[in-house]
Amino acid sequence: MPECEQETDESIFVYNGEAKPRINKRVVEKVSVNDGVTVIDETAFKGCKSLKSVVLPDSIETIGRYAFEGCESLTEILLPKKLKMIRGAAFRGCKQLWNVDLPDSLEKLGAGAFGNCSSLKKVTILASITRINNYTFVDCTSLQEVILPSTIRSIDKQAFYNCWKLDKINLPDGIKSIDSKAFEGCLNLPIDNLQLPSSIEDPFKIIRENLWLPSTIEKQRNNFILKEGPGADPEFGGKPQRGYGPEWWAISREQLEHFKTHPSYKYITMREFVKQVLEGITDGLGIGYALFVNQREPLKAVIMISHAWDEPLHEFVENILRSGEDGPFWVCATAIYQNMDENKGVSIGQQLGQAVHRGPFALVLKNVGRMLTIITSGCDIYSRLWCVYELFIASQKGVNVKLCPFIDEDALKYGRLEEDECIAKAGVRVNSDAARCGNPSNPIINADELAIRETIEQLDGRFRSVDEAVEFFRFLYLIQYPTGKIKRCKTLARDKIKVAIELILSRLPFHEQTMKYDAFVQHQLSKNQGFHIMDRNKHDDHFHSCHYIVSDSSDTKIETFAAWCNYLKKRAKKQAKKQAKKSLQILKLRHSSHGVIT
Repeated sequence: MPECEQETDESIFVYNGEAKPRINKRVVEKVSVNDGVTVIDETAFKGCKSLKSVVLPDSIETIGRYAFEGCESLTEILLPKKLKMIRGAAFRGCKQLWNVDLPDSLEKLGAGAFGNCSSLKKVTILASITRINNYTFVDCTSLQEVILPSTIRSIDKQAFYNCWKLDKINLPDGIKSIDSKAFEGCLNLPIDNLQLPSSIEDPFKIIRENLWLPSTIEKQRNNFILKEGPGADPEFGGKPQRGYGPEWWAISREQLEHFKTHPSYKYITMREFVKQVLEGITDGLGIGYALFVNQREPLKAVIMISHAWDEPLHEFVENILRSGEDGPFWVCATAIYQNMDENKGVSIGQQLGQAVHRGPFALVLKNVGRMLTIITSGCDIYSRLWCVYELFIASQKGVNVKLCPFIDEDALKYGRLEEDECIAKAGVRVNSDAARCGNPSNPIINADELAIRETIEQLDGRFRSVDEAVEFFRFLYLIQYPTGKIKRCKTLARDKIKVAIELILSRLPFHEQTMKYDAFVQHQLSKNQGFHIMDRNKHDDHFHSCHYIVSDSSDTKIETFAAWCNYLKKRAKKQAKKQAKKSLQILKLRHSSHGVIT
Protein backbone atom coordinates (compact mmCIF):
# COMPACT_ATOMS: atom_id res chain seq x y z
CA MET A 1 0.00 0.00 0.00
CA PRO A 2 1.45 3.41 -0.95
CA GLU A 3 2.60 5.69 1.81
CA CYS A 4 1.07 9.12 2.26
CA GLU A 5 3.00 12.19 1.28
CA GLN A 6 2.77 14.91 3.89
CA GLU A 7 4.30 18.30 3.32
CA THR A 8 6.19 20.14 6.03
CA ASP A 9 3.19 22.40 6.58
CA GLU A 10 0.83 20.21 8.64
CA SER A 11 -2.14 22.33 7.58
CA ILE A 12 -1.86 20.79 4.07
CA PHE A 13 -2.24 17.04 3.54
CA VAL A 14 -1.75 15.01 0.35
CA TYR A 15 -3.77 11.80 0.27
CA ASN A 16 -2.81 8.71 -1.75
CA GLY A 17 -5.76 6.49 -0.84
CA GLU A 18 -4.34 4.77 2.23
CA ALA A 19 -6.59 3.44 5.01
CA LYS A 20 -6.57 5.49 8.21
CA PRO A 21 -4.09 8.13 7.06
CA ARG A 22 -1.77 9.53 9.72
CA ILE A 23 -2.88 13.12 9.87
CA ASN A 24 -2.88 15.91 12.44
CA LYS A 25 -6.65 16.36 12.58
CA ARG A 26 -6.43 19.44 14.77
CA VAL A 27 -4.51 21.60 12.30
CA VAL A 28 -5.10 20.31 8.75
CA GLU A 29 -6.95 22.90 6.65
CA LYS A 30 -6.53 21.58 3.11
CA VAL A 31 -6.61 18.08 1.66
CA SER A 32 -5.44 17.34 -1.88
CA VAL A 33 -6.14 13.87 -3.27
CA ASN A 34 -3.73 12.54 -5.88
CA ASP A 35 -5.02 11.67 -9.34
CA GLY A 36 -5.66 7.96 -9.75
CA VAL A 37 -7.09 7.45 -6.28
CA THR A 38 -10.56 5.89 -6.60
CA VAL A 39 -11.68 5.57 -2.97
CA ILE A 40 -11.68 7.90 0.03
CA ASP A 41 -11.41 5.36 2.84
CA GLU A 42 -13.97 5.28 5.65
CA THR A 43 -13.23 7.71 8.53
CA ALA A 44 -10.22 9.02 6.54
CA PHE A 45 -10.75 12.65 7.55
CA LYS A 46 -13.35 12.22 10.27
CA GLY A 47 -13.14 14.93 12.92
CA CYS A 48 -10.80 17.28 11.00
CA LYS A 49 -12.53 20.32 12.46
CA SER A 50 -10.20 22.86 10.81
CA LEU A 51 -10.50 21.36 7.32
CA LYS A 52 -11.73 24.05 4.92
CA SER A 53 -10.82 22.82 1.45
CA VAL A 54 -10.79 19.43 -0.31
CA VAL A 55 -9.58 18.90 -3.89
CA LEU A 56 -10.86 15.65 -5.38
CA PRO A 57 -9.63 14.28 -8.74
CA ASP A 58 -12.02 12.93 -11.39
CA SER A 59 -10.79 9.41 -10.62
CA ILE A 60 -12.71 9.26 -7.28
CA GLU A 61 -15.58 6.76 -7.47
CA THR A 62 -16.40 6.13 -3.80
CA ILE A 63 -16.44 8.25 -0.67
CA GLY A 64 -16.46 5.90 2.32
CA ARG A 65 -18.52 5.88 5.49
CA TYR A 66 -17.80 8.77 7.85
CA ALA A 67 -15.02 9.94 5.49
CA PHE A 68 -15.58 13.64 6.25
CA GLU A 69 -17.86 13.36 9.28
CA GLY A 70 -17.48 16.27 11.69
CA CYS A 71 -15.40 18.47 9.36
CA GLU A 72 -17.10 21.53 10.82
CA SER A 73 -15.11 24.14 8.84
CA LEU A 74 -15.69 22.60 5.39
CA THR A 75 -17.85 25.07 3.44
CA GLU A 76 -17.94 23.59 -0.05
CA ILE A 77 -16.82 20.52 -1.95
CA LEU A 78 -16.85 19.87 -5.70
CA LEU A 79 -17.81 16.25 -6.24
CA PRO A 80 -16.08 14.45 -9.17
CA LYS A 81 -17.97 13.67 -12.39
CA LYS A 82 -17.28 9.91 -12.09
CA LEU A 83 -18.43 9.58 -8.47
CA LYS A 84 -20.63 6.51 -8.09
CA MET A 85 -21.16 6.10 -4.35
CA ILE A 86 -21.37 8.25 -1.22
CA ARG A 87 -21.62 5.89 1.72
CA GLY A 88 -23.45 6.43 5.01
CA ALA A 89 -22.70 9.52 7.12
CA ALA A 90 -19.87 10.52 4.76
CA PHE A 91 -20.47 14.24 5.34
CA ARG A 92 -22.52 14.11 8.53
CA GLY A 93 -21.92 17.06 10.85
CA CYS A 94 -20.20 19.28 8.24
CA LYS A 95 -21.93 22.25 9.80
CA GLN A 96 -20.52 24.93 7.46
CA LEU A 97 -21.25 23.09 4.21
CA TRP A 98 -23.79 25.28 2.41
CA ASN A 99 -24.27 23.85 -1.08
CA VAL A 100 -24.10 20.38 -2.66
CA ASP A 101 -24.47 19.31 -6.29
CA LEU A 102 -24.61 15.53 -6.69
CA PRO A 103 -23.34 14.49 -10.14
CA ASP A 104 -25.38 12.41 -12.60
CA SER A 105 -22.86 9.55 -12.29
CA LEU A 106 -23.94 8.88 -8.67
CA GLU A 107 -25.61 5.50 -8.17
CA LYS A 108 -26.03 5.34 -4.39
CA LEU A 109 -26.45 7.89 -1.62
CA GLY A 110 -25.96 6.29 1.80
CA ALA A 111 -28.10 6.72 4.90
CA GLY A 112 -27.33 9.89 6.83
CA ALA A 113 -24.83 11.01 4.18
CA PHE A 114 -25.46 14.72 4.84
CA GLY A 115 -27.13 14.55 8.25
CA ASN A 116 -26.74 17.57 10.53
CA CYS A 117 -25.21 19.74 7.81
CA SER A 118 -26.91 22.68 9.49
CA SER A 119 -25.74 25.35 7.00
CA LEU A 120 -26.77 23.44 3.89
CA LYS A 121 -29.28 25.58 1.97
CA LYS A 122 -29.66 23.91 -1.40
CA VAL A 123 -29.21 20.39 -2.74
CA THR A 124 -29.30 19.55 -6.43
CA ILE A 125 -29.38 15.86 -7.31
CA LEU A 126 -28.56 15.28 -10.99
CA ALA A 127 -27.92 11.60 -10.43
CA SER A 128 -30.14 8.79 -11.64
CA ILE A 129 -30.54 7.36 -8.13
CA THR A 130 -33.89 5.85 -7.23
CA ARG A 131 -33.92 6.25 -3.45
CA ILE A 132 -33.33 8.92 -0.81
CA ASN A 133 -32.18 6.74 2.07
CA ASN A 134 -33.07 6.95 5.77
CA TYR A 135 -31.81 10.11 7.48
CA THR A 136 -29.93 11.33 4.37
CA PHE A 137 -30.59 15.01 5.13
CA VAL A 138 -31.75 14.70 8.75
CA ASP A 139 -31.38 17.90 10.82
CA CYS A 140 -30.31 20.08 7.88
CA THR A 141 -32.03 22.95 9.63
CA SER A 142 -31.11 25.62 7.02
CA LEU A 143 -32.10 23.57 3.97
CA GLN A 144 -34.56 25.52 1.84
CA GLU A 145 -34.54 23.93 -1.60
CA VAL A 146 -34.11 20.39 -2.96
CA ILE A 147 -34.10 19.44 -6.63
CA LEU A 148 -34.77 15.73 -7.17
CA PRO A 149 -34.21 13.75 -10.38
CA SER A 150 -37.10 12.10 -12.24
CA THR A 151 -35.68 8.67 -11.36
CA ILE A 152 -36.56 8.91 -7.65
CA ARG A 153 -38.98 6.15 -6.64
CA SER A 154 -38.86 6.26 -2.83
CA ILE A 155 -38.06 8.64 0.02
CA ASP A 156 -37.31 6.73 3.19
CA LYS A 157 -37.78 7.26 6.93
CA GLN A 158 -36.78 10.70 8.20
CA ALA A 159 -34.86 11.45 5.01
CA PHE A 160 -35.60 15.16 5.53
CA TYR A 161 -36.41 15.07 9.25
CA ASN A 162 -36.31 18.49 10.94
CA CYS A 163 -35.53 20.39 7.75
CA TRP A 164 -37.94 22.97 9.10
CA LYS A 165 -36.99 25.72 6.64
CA LEU A 166 -37.51 23.52 3.58
CA ASP A 167 -40.10 25.26 1.43
CA LYS A 168 -39.27 24.11 -2.10
CA ILE A 169 -39.03 20.55 -3.41
CA ASN A 170 -40.19 18.75 -6.54
CA LEU A 171 -41.71 15.30 -6.17
CA PRO A 172 -41.27 13.34 -9.44
CA ASP A 173 -44.30 11.77 -11.11
CA GLY A 174 -42.83 8.28 -10.88
CA ILE A 175 -42.46 8.28 -7.11
CA LYS A 176 -44.03 5.21 -5.53
CA SER A 177 -43.24 5.42 -1.82
CA ILE A 178 -42.81 8.19 0.76
CA ASP A 179 -42.36 7.14 4.38
CA SER A 180 -44.84 8.71 6.81
CA LYS A 181 -41.94 10.30 8.69
CA ALA A 182 -39.84 11.28 5.68
CA PHE A 183 -40.69 14.97 6.06
CA GLU A 184 -41.39 15.08 9.80
CA GLY A 185 -40.68 18.58 11.13
CA CYS A 186 -40.71 20.25 7.68
CA LEU A 187 -43.18 22.90 8.84
CA ASN A 188 -42.65 25.31 5.94
CA LEU A 189 -43.18 22.75 3.20
CA PRO A 190 -46.19 23.77 1.02
CA ILE A 191 -47.82 20.40 1.59
CA ASP A 192 -51.20 21.41 0.15
CA ASN A 193 -49.60 22.40 -3.17
CA LEU A 194 -47.50 19.30 -3.74
CA GLN A 195 -49.01 16.86 -6.25
CA LEU A 196 -48.76 13.17 -5.38
CA PRO A 197 -49.92 9.99 -7.13
CA SER A 198 -53.23 8.76 -5.74
CA SER A 199 -51.62 5.46 -4.80
CA ILE A 200 -49.47 7.14 -2.12
CA GLU A 201 -51.00 7.57 1.33
CA ASP A 202 -50.71 11.13 2.64
CA PRO A 203 -47.06 11.38 3.84
CA PHE A 204 -47.64 14.78 5.42
CA LYS A 205 -50.09 13.76 8.15
CA ILE A 206 -47.44 14.08 10.84
CA ILE A 207 -46.74 17.66 9.70
CA ARG A 208 -50.43 18.60 9.73
CA GLU A 209 -50.64 17.47 13.37
CA ASN A 210 -47.80 19.76 14.50
CA LEU A 211 -49.25 22.81 16.27
CA TRP A 212 -46.35 25.00 15.03
CA LEU A 213 -47.54 24.54 11.44
CA PRO A 214 -47.90 28.06 9.90
CA SER A 215 -51.46 27.38 8.71
CA THR A 216 -52.44 26.33 12.25
CA ILE A 217 -50.84 29.47 13.69
CA GLU A 218 -52.64 31.60 11.12
CA LYS A 219 -55.99 30.14 12.21
CA GLN A 220 -55.16 31.11 15.80
CA ARG A 221 -54.23 34.61 14.68
CA ASN A 222 -57.51 34.97 12.81
CA ASN A 223 -59.43 33.81 15.88
CA PHE A 224 -58.19 36.70 18.04
CA ILE A 225 -60.37 36.87 21.18
CA LEU A 226 -58.32 38.85 23.72
CA LYS A 227 -60.42 41.52 25.39
CA GLU A 228 -59.02 44.86 26.51
CA GLY A 229 -57.29 44.54 29.86
CA PRO A 230 -57.90 46.43 33.13
CA GLY A 231 -54.94 48.77 32.70
CA ALA A 232 -51.46 48.76 34.16
CA ASP A 233 -50.22 49.32 37.70
CA PRO A 234 -49.77 53.08 38.31
CA GLU A 235 -46.11 52.45 39.14
CA PHE A 236 -45.48 51.00 35.68
CA GLY A 237 -43.64 53.56 33.55
CA GLY A 238 -44.03 51.80 30.20
CA LYS A 239 -47.01 51.12 27.95
CA PRO A 240 -49.19 48.03 28.48
CA GLN A 241 -50.15 45.45 25.87
CA ARG A 242 -53.80 46.02 25.00
CA GLY A 243 -54.53 47.14 28.53
CA TYR A 244 -52.51 44.45 30.32
CA GLY A 245 -49.55 45.45 32.48
CA PRO A 246 -46.35 43.35 32.58
CA GLU A 247 -47.44 41.24 35.56
CA TRP A 248 -49.97 39.60 33.18
CA TRP A 249 -47.41 38.67 30.51
CA ALA A 250 -46.66 35.21 31.94
CA ILE A 251 -46.47 31.73 30.46
CA SER A 252 -47.21 28.33 31.97
CA ARG A 253 -44.89 25.38 32.47
CA GLU A 254 -46.89 23.38 29.92
CA GLN A 255 -46.62 26.19 27.35
CA LEU A 256 -42.83 26.27 27.79
CA GLU A 257 -42.75 22.50 27.42
CA HIS A 258 -44.59 22.93 24.10
CA PHE A 259 -41.39 24.48 22.70
CA LYS A 260 -39.98 20.94 22.63
CA THR A 261 -42.30 20.06 19.76
CA HIS A 262 -40.78 22.65 17.44
CA PRO A 263 -38.25 20.99 15.08
CA SER A 264 -35.66 23.69 15.75
CA TYR A 265 -35.75 23.06 19.52
CA LYS A 266 -32.31 21.47 19.92
CA TYR A 267 -30.52 23.52 17.29
CA ILE A 268 -31.05 27.22 17.86
CA THR A 269 -30.68 29.88 20.53
CA MET A 270 -33.50 31.69 22.26
CA ARG A 271 -32.63 34.82 20.26
CA GLU A 272 -32.96 32.89 16.98
CA PHE A 273 -36.20 31.26 18.12
CA VAL A 274 -37.70 34.67 18.87
CA LYS A 275 -36.59 36.13 15.53
CA GLN A 276 -37.49 33.13 13.37
CA VAL A 277 -40.62 31.86 15.11
CA LEU A 278 -42.21 33.97 17.85
CA GLU A 279 -42.02 37.36 16.12
CA GLY A 280 -44.00 36.06 13.14
CA ILE A 281 -46.70 34.60 15.37
CA THR A 282 -47.50 37.91 17.10
CA ASP A 283 -46.67 40.31 14.24
CA GLY A 284 -49.15 43.17 14.16
CA LEU A 285 -51.24 41.94 17.12
CA GLY A 286 -49.82 44.31 19.74
CA ILE A 287 -49.16 41.54 22.28
CA GLY A 288 -46.28 39.23 23.20
CA TYR A 289 -46.34 35.47 22.77
CA ALA A 290 -47.40 34.92 26.40
CA LEU A 291 -50.60 36.92 26.00
CA PHE A 292 -51.19 35.36 22.57
CA VAL A 293 -51.34 31.82 23.99
CA ASN A 294 -53.35 32.94 27.03
CA GLN A 295 -55.98 35.12 25.41
CA ARG A 296 -58.87 33.43 27.20
CA GLU A 297 -57.29 33.88 30.62
CA PRO A 298 -54.03 35.86 30.89
CA LEU A 299 -51.62 34.45 33.49
CA LYS A 300 -50.22 36.53 36.32
CA ALA A 301 -46.50 36.00 36.92
CA VAL A 302 -45.44 34.10 40.02
CA ILE A 303 -41.79 33.50 39.09
CA MET A 304 -39.44 35.83 37.26
CA ILE A 305 -36.98 34.26 34.81
CA SER A 306 -33.69 36.04 34.20
CA HIS A 307 -31.85 34.73 31.15
CA ALA A 308 -29.48 35.64 28.32
CA TRP A 309 -30.95 35.46 24.85
CA ASP A 310 -27.95 33.76 23.26
CA GLU A 311 -28.43 30.57 25.27
CA PRO A 312 -29.36 27.27 23.54
CA LEU A 313 -33.14 27.09 23.56
CA HIS A 314 -33.26 23.49 24.78
CA GLU A 315 -30.92 24.19 27.72
CA PHE A 316 -33.06 27.17 28.71
CA VAL A 317 -36.30 25.17 28.71
CA GLU A 318 -34.77 22.11 30.40
CA ASN A 319 -33.36 24.24 33.20
CA ILE A 320 -36.78 25.66 34.01
CA LEU A 321 -38.47 22.27 33.83
CA ARG A 322 -35.84 20.74 36.13
CA SER A 323 -36.20 23.55 38.65
CA GLY A 324 -39.33 21.95 40.04
CA GLU A 325 -41.21 25.25 39.82
CA ASP A 326 -44.72 25.29 38.35
CA GLY A 327 -44.96 28.94 37.29
CA PRO A 328 -46.53 30.89 35.75
CA PHE A 329 -43.21 32.30 34.53
CA TRP A 330 -42.32 35.78 33.36
CA VAL A 331 -39.84 35.28 30.51
CA CYS A 332 -38.64 38.39 28.71
CA ALA A 333 -38.52 36.67 25.31
CA THR A 334 -42.18 35.59 25.51
CA ALA A 335 -43.51 38.45 27.64
CA ILE A 336 -42.38 41.47 25.61
CA TYR A 337 -44.12 42.12 22.30
CA GLN A 338 -41.09 41.90 20.00
CA ASN A 339 -41.86 44.86 17.79
CA MET A 340 -39.94 47.95 16.68
CA ASP A 341 -42.68 49.45 14.48
CA GLU A 342 -45.19 51.60 16.38
CA ASN A 343 -47.60 51.23 13.46
CA LYS A 344 -47.96 47.58 14.43
CA GLY A 345 -48.70 48.22 18.09
CA VAL A 346 -46.74 49.14 21.17
CA SER A 347 -42.99 49.04 20.52
CA ILE A 348 -40.31 47.43 22.69
CA GLY A 349 -39.10 50.88 23.75
CA GLN A 350 -42.61 51.93 24.75
CA GLN A 351 -43.09 48.78 26.83
CA LEU A 352 -39.79 49.28 28.64
CA GLY A 353 -40.41 52.98 29.33
CA GLN A 354 -37.74 55.58 29.95
CA ALA A 355 -36.98 54.84 33.61
CA VAL A 356 -35.43 51.43 34.31
CA HIS A 357 -36.70 51.35 37.89
CA ARG A 358 -40.29 51.74 36.62
CA GLY A 359 -39.96 49.29 33.74
CA PRO A 360 -41.54 45.85 33.39
CA PHE A 361 -38.65 43.96 35.03
CA ALA A 362 -38.70 46.07 38.20
CA LEU A 363 -42.49 45.93 38.45
CA VAL A 364 -42.62 42.15 38.03
CA LEU A 365 -39.88 41.67 40.63
CA LYS A 366 -41.95 43.76 43.02
CA ASN A 367 -44.87 41.34 42.67
CA VAL A 368 -43.25 37.90 42.45
CA GLY A 369 -41.79 35.86 45.28
CA ARG A 370 -39.04 34.08 43.38
CA MET A 371 -36.63 34.53 40.51
CA LEU A 372 -34.83 31.81 38.56
CA THR A 373 -31.59 32.77 36.85
CA ILE A 374 -30.95 30.44 33.92
CA ILE A 375 -27.28 29.68 33.27
CA THR A 376 -26.30 27.73 30.15
CA SER A 377 -23.15 26.74 28.30
CA GLY A 378 -23.94 28.94 25.32
CA CYS A 379 -23.76 32.38 26.91
CA ASP A 380 -22.11 33.96 29.95
CA ILE A 381 -25.09 35.45 31.74
CA TYR A 382 -22.84 37.69 33.84
CA SER A 383 -21.69 39.46 30.68
CA ARG A 384 -25.26 40.64 30.04
CA LEU A 385 -26.08 43.89 31.80
CA TRP A 386 -29.82 43.27 32.01
CA CYS A 387 -29.19 39.95 33.78
CA VAL A 388 -26.80 41.26 36.42
CA TYR A 389 -28.99 44.30 37.00
CA GLU A 390 -32.06 42.08 37.49
CA LEU A 391 -30.12 40.09 40.09
CA PHE A 392 -29.20 43.32 41.84
CA ILE A 393 -32.82 44.50 41.91
CA ALA A 394 -33.85 41.10 43.29
CA SER A 395 -31.29 41.45 46.08
CA GLN A 396 -32.64 44.89 46.97
CA LYS A 397 -36.25 43.75 47.00
CA GLY A 398 -35.55 40.60 49.01
CA VAL A 399 -36.68 38.30 46.20
CA ASN A 400 -35.72 34.64 46.63
CA VAL A 401 -33.24 33.93 43.81
CA LYS A 402 -32.31 30.47 42.57
CA LEU A 403 -29.46 29.96 40.08
CA CYS A 404 -30.26 27.21 37.58
CA PRO A 405 -27.18 26.09 35.64
CA PHE A 406 -27.52 23.44 32.96
CA ILE A 407 -25.86 20.18 33.98
CA ASP A 408 -26.73 16.76 32.63
CA GLU A 409 -28.26 14.44 35.25
CA ASP A 410 -25.61 11.78 34.59
CA ALA A 411 -22.84 14.37 34.97
CA LEU A 412 -24.25 15.27 38.38
CA LYS A 413 -24.68 11.63 39.36
CA TYR A 414 -21.09 10.75 38.48
CA GLY A 415 -19.55 13.87 39.99
CA ARG A 416 -18.52 15.57 36.74
CA LEU A 417 -19.21 18.96 38.28
CA GLU A 418 -16.87 20.75 35.90
CA GLU A 419 -19.87 20.57 33.54
CA ASP A 420 -21.76 22.89 35.90
CA GLU A 421 -21.08 26.44 34.70
CA CYS A 422 -21.35 27.78 38.26
CA ILE A 423 -18.44 25.58 39.31
CA ALA A 424 -16.42 25.67 36.10
CA LYS A 425 -16.39 29.47 36.02
CA ALA A 426 -16.23 30.25 39.72
CA GLY A 427 -12.81 31.78 39.17
CA VAL A 428 -14.22 34.33 36.73
CA ARG A 429 -15.03 37.53 38.61
CA VAL A 430 -18.32 39.31 37.89
CA ASN A 431 -17.61 42.63 36.17
CA SER A 432 -20.91 44.42 35.62
CA ASP A 433 -19.14 47.52 34.33
CA ALA A 434 -17.99 45.47 31.32
CA ALA A 435 -21.40 43.81 30.79
CA ARG A 436 -23.39 44.82 27.74
CA CYS A 437 -26.92 45.02 26.39
CA GLY A 438 -27.64 44.00 22.81
CA ASN A 439 -24.83 42.81 20.53
CA PRO A 440 -21.61 42.86 22.61
CA SER A 441 -19.49 43.32 19.48
CA ASN A 442 -21.29 46.56 18.64
CA PRO A 443 -19.33 49.49 20.13
CA ILE A 444 -22.48 51.65 20.12
CA ILE A 445 -24.27 51.56 23.47
CA ASN A 446 -28.03 51.11 23.05
CA ALA A 447 -30.78 52.90 24.97
CA ASP A 448 -31.28 50.02 27.48
CA GLU A 449 -27.62 50.01 28.42
CA LEU A 450 -27.49 53.79 28.79
CA ALA A 451 -30.50 53.75 31.11
CA ILE A 452 -29.15 50.92 33.28
CA ARG A 453 -25.69 52.47 33.54
CA GLU A 454 -27.18 55.80 34.52
CA THR A 455 -29.17 54.07 37.28
CA ILE A 456 -26.18 52.10 38.59
CA GLU A 457 -24.06 55.25 38.70
CA GLN A 458 -26.47 56.58 41.37
CA LEU A 459 -25.61 53.74 43.78
CA ASP A 460 -23.23 54.27 46.68
CA GLY A 461 -20.91 51.54 45.47
CA ARG A 462 -21.84 51.94 41.81
CA PHE A 463 -20.93 48.81 39.82
CA ARG A 464 -19.17 47.25 42.82
CA SER A 465 -22.54 47.01 44.57
CA VAL A 466 -23.97 45.10 41.61
CA ASP A 467 -20.92 42.79 41.45
CA GLU A 468 -21.17 41.92 45.15
CA ALA A 469 -24.90 41.19 44.92
CA VAL A 470 -24.37 38.80 42.00
CA GLU A 471 -21.38 37.11 43.64
CA PHE A 472 -23.48 36.59 46.77
CA PHE A 473 -26.11 34.68 44.78
CA ARG A 474 -23.37 32.54 43.22
CA PHE A 475 -22.10 31.83 46.74
CA LEU A 476 -25.59 30.82 47.96
CA TYR A 477 -25.98 28.39 45.08
CA LEU A 478 -22.72 26.61 45.89
CA ILE A 479 -23.21 26.28 49.66
CA GLN A 480 -26.61 24.69 49.00
CA TYR A 481 -25.35 22.34 46.29
CA PRO A 482 -27.44 19.14 45.94
CA THR A 483 -24.61 16.80 46.98
CA GLY A 484 -27.15 14.08 47.75
CA LYS A 485 -27.58 13.55 44.00
CA ILE A 486 -23.88 12.77 43.57
CA LYS A 487 -23.49 8.98 43.66
CA ARG A 488 -19.91 8.50 42.42
CA CYS A 489 -16.62 10.37 42.85
CA LYS A 490 -18.14 12.08 45.90
CA THR A 491 -14.90 13.25 47.46
CA LEU A 492 -13.53 14.67 44.22
CA ALA A 493 -16.89 16.34 43.56
CA ARG A 494 -16.89 18.00 46.99
CA ASP A 495 -13.31 19.14 46.36
CA LYS A 496 -14.56 20.95 43.25
CA ILE A 497 -17.39 22.59 45.18
CA LYS A 498 -15.01 23.60 47.97
CA VAL A 499 -12.59 25.28 45.54
CA ALA A 500 -15.45 27.11 43.83
CA ILE A 501 -16.90 28.32 47.15
CA GLU A 502 -13.57 29.67 48.33
CA LEU A 503 -12.93 31.48 45.04
CA ILE A 504 -16.23 33.35 45.29
CA LEU A 505 -16.00 33.85 49.06
CA SER A 506 -12.74 35.75 48.54
CA ARG A 507 -14.69 38.39 46.58
CA LEU A 508 -17.40 38.95 49.19
CA PRO A 509 -17.22 41.75 51.79
CA PHE A 510 -17.42 39.34 54.76
CA HIS A 511 -14.67 36.96 53.60
CA GLU A 512 -12.15 38.06 56.23
CA GLN A 513 -14.54 37.09 59.04
CA THR A 514 -15.42 33.74 57.44
CA MET A 515 -13.44 30.52 57.80
CA LYS A 516 -12.30 28.65 54.70
CA TYR A 517 -12.54 24.87 54.73
CA ASP A 518 -9.12 24.01 56.16
CA ALA A 519 -9.46 26.58 58.92
CA PHE A 520 -12.95 25.26 59.70
CA VAL A 521 -11.62 21.69 59.98
CA GLN A 522 -8.93 22.81 62.42
CA HIS A 523 -11.62 24.65 64.40
CA GLN A 524 -13.67 21.45 64.56
CA LEU A 525 -10.64 19.48 65.75
CA SER A 526 -10.06 21.98 68.54
CA LYS A 527 -13.71 21.63 69.59
CA ASN A 528 -13.65 17.85 69.39
CA GLN A 529 -10.62 16.63 71.29
CA GLY A 530 -9.49 13.13 70.40
CA PHE A 531 -10.54 13.42 66.74
CA HIS A 532 -8.32 13.33 63.65
CA ILE A 533 -8.78 13.93 59.94
CA MET A 534 -9.79 10.82 58.05
CA ASP A 535 -7.13 9.73 55.56
CA ARG A 536 -8.07 10.01 51.94
CA ASN A 537 -8.48 6.47 50.61
CA LYS A 538 -7.26 6.77 47.05
CA HIS A 539 -8.56 3.33 46.10
CA ASP A 540 -12.12 4.10 47.15
CA ASP A 541 -12.07 7.82 46.37
CA HIS A 542 -14.24 7.41 43.29
CA PHE A 543 -17.01 5.88 45.34
CA HIS A 544 -16.90 7.22 48.90
CA SER A 545 -16.73 10.55 50.64
CA CYS A 546 -13.91 11.16 53.10
CA HIS A 547 -14.52 14.75 54.20
CA TYR A 548 -14.68 13.65 57.84
CA ILE A 549 -12.96 13.94 61.15
CA VAL A 550 -13.13 10.75 63.19
CA SER A 551 -12.70 9.81 66.84
CA ASP A 552 -9.46 8.18 67.92
CA SER A 553 -11.30 5.81 70.26
CA SER A 554 -14.63 5.06 68.59
CA ASP A 555 -16.45 4.94 65.25
CA THR A 556 -17.88 8.44 65.76
CA LYS A 557 -17.25 10.76 62.82
CA ILE A 558 -18.27 14.24 61.77
CA GLU A 559 -18.81 15.11 58.09
CA THR A 560 -16.81 18.32 57.92
CA PHE A 561 -17.88 19.40 54.43
CA ALA A 562 -21.57 19.37 55.32
CA ALA A 563 -20.82 21.09 58.64
CA TRP A 564 -18.78 23.76 56.83
CA CYS A 565 -21.64 24.42 54.40
CA ASN A 566 -24.05 24.79 57.32
CA TYR A 567 -21.65 27.25 58.94
CA LEU A 568 -21.48 29.21 55.65
CA LYS A 569 -25.28 29.24 55.44
CA LYS A 570 -25.44 30.91 58.84
CA ARG A 571 -22.85 33.46 57.73
CA ALA A 572 -24.84 34.09 54.55
CA LYS A 573 -28.10 34.49 56.49
CA LYS A 574 -26.47 37.06 58.74
CA GLN A 575 -25.18 38.95 55.70
CA ALA A 576 -28.60 38.79 54.04
CA LYS A 577 -30.25 40.36 57.11
CA LYS A 578 -27.65 43.10 57.05
CA GLN A 579 -28.33 43.69 53.35
CA ALA A 580 -32.10 43.70 53.90
CA LYS A 581 -31.74 46.42 56.53
CA LYS A 582 -29.62 48.46 54.14
CA SER A 583 -32.14 47.93 51.33
CA LEU A 584 -34.96 49.13 53.57
CA GLN A 585 -33.05 52.36 54.15
CA ILE A 586 -32.68 52.76 50.40
CA LEU A 587 -36.40 52.20 49.92
CA LYS A 588 -37.17 55.00 52.35
CA LEU A 589 -35.07 57.41 50.32
CA ARG A 590 -37.49 57.07 47.35
CA HIS A 591 -35.34 58.49 44.59
CA SER A 592 -37.62 60.63 42.49
CA SER A 593 -36.18 60.16 39.01
CA HIS A 594 -33.10 57.98 39.02
CA GLY A 595 -33.63 55.90 42.15
CA VAL A 596 -32.53 52.33 42.23
CA ILE A 597 -35.88 51.11 43.49
CA THR A 598 -39.26 52.68 44.11
